Amino acid sequence: LLRLFLGITFIISGMIKLNDPMGFSFKLEDYFAPNVLGLPFLIPFALTFAIIVCIVEV
Repeated sequence: LLRLFLGITFIISGMIKLNDPMGFSFKLEDYFAPNVLGLPFLIPFALTFAIIVCIVEV
């Protein structure tokens, strides 16, 4: 039952992100900012990461 619930959660989350990958990439850029995670070298790859995460989640 828990495995089914977790699977459904990931599918719904992936579908929501898949609806707007640009918005998700903007959020990833915020996460990669120097004052949050300190990974500014990943900012140019945010859209690529957003698309990959959406595909993997779904």
